[in-house]
Amino acid sequence: MEETRAGARHNNRERFRGLSYSKQSRFPHKVKLHAVHKITGERFPIVAPVLRHARLKRRVKAWSWSLNEFMQSAAKSRARLVMITLTYREGVEWQPQHMRQFMQHFLKSEKHIKMLGYAWVAELQKRGAVHFHVLLLVRHGSDIPLPDKIGWWPHGSSKIETARSHWYIVKYASKALFLGADGEWKKYPKGIRIFAVWVAPGILDSVQRWNFRLSSQPGWIRDLLENVFPMAEWERPTFGGWRVWPPGDMPFLTETPYFIDGLKSR
Repeated sequence: MEETRAGARHNNRERFRGLSYSKQSRFPHKVKLHAVHKITGERFPIVAPVLRHARLKRRVKAWSWSLNEFMQSAAKSRARLVMITLTYREGVEWQPQHMRQFMQHFLKSEKHIKMLGYAWVAELQKRGAVHFHVLLLVRHGSDIPLPDKIGWWPHGSSKIETARSHWYIVKYASKALFLGADGEWKKYPKGIRIFAVWVAPGILDSVQRWNFRLSSQPGWIRDLLENVFPMAEWERPTFGGWRVWPPGDMPFLTETPYFIDGLKSR
């Protein structure tokens, strides 16, 4: 029993590794919220920038992992990788619709651009302005214009390069890029989305697609599905929790093993 409890504590720490700071941390945040395990009682500090960066890194890596087989197969000869950097000019600030509008130009230009996937990451420059690194996976023959020259990025300048690897985008998920010179997390504009990943239907097989989708879920549900119910489907009902459909079995409901301590009651 003690070994089982010790194993559970170890697994919990592994799931929260990198998501909270130790007492020796050089990031002295005043943590007001904690995730508390309902059985073991272990407490984990909830620090928003840490959680946000962990999700970004996990999803961007999952995007690259999911494309490994496709990029190593003969299909690679029919695809190309294009890296685009988007920068704001002086006096122009980020607005919520900018990246959505930018990506829509590519997704709607099916006649000239055949999109197979994309991943982008927002980065704060030294002057405090946001710029974006966008990696496109497209079919050979796709005509990729310079976005600022044709009005797709009217907010500043753009640069296009050929990327050698679908893993190139992962370097922009590095923790070092999200920390300032003082060791504190950089403050992005409120409400900004700092990454997005997408793979077109038909590029991934069922297992690759399942693993890619699973990377968007919390650690405890990833553990449950990976280790106990592989290839199970899931959804979030409106009344809360998770509904899980194991292959060939009846669906069941489950909920997070954690509660949040520190929330103010209304």
